[in-house]
Amino acid sequence: MGSTKPSEQDPKERGNVLVSHLLVDPARAPYWIAACWQGGVPDSLTIHTWVVMHDPWRVLLVWEAADDQAWETVQGWFAPYGNFETERGDHTALSMASHGLDGDPLLRRDAEAFGEWLKRRGAADYVVAQQVALRRDAADAPSREAALAIAEAFGKWETFPIED
Repeated sequence: MGSTKPSEQDPKERGNVLVSHLLVDPARAPYWIAACWQGGVPDSLTIHTWVVMHDPWRVLLVWEAADDQAWETVQGWFAPYGNFETERGDHTALSMASHGLDGDPLLRRDAEAFGEWLKRRGAADYVVAQQVALRRDAADAPSREAALAIAEAFGKWETFPIED
């Protein structure tokens, strides 16, 4: 597996769909969330879909990076927090893609909407409060380092903080 930054690709290959898999290190999970919620999202990044599964906690991400900034953003969100691998897809478009993914809490950075989703899934009130606080505080952090310092207070999660 593996892929290259857009600047290292043949220009005809830029914009191809990438498929990434992250097996989350439970000790790094709060840091991963803080990193995802801190900082901006480049316009050159398209996330078609992402699925979070647990037992073990892992993520499947289908995305496109039009430039190195988008590539490095995704690498910064995922690579330090578990086993992260990316492969290039054979397709240049997905029918389910919607520009900007307005419904996706990661890109919208809507901690309250995420909290509502957790409530609908049956998460305990204290879990909702903790998860919303981590995301809101990380989003408000002035730097990645500050967001990771916030995550330090959240400790280790053995599994995703809700159960089906």
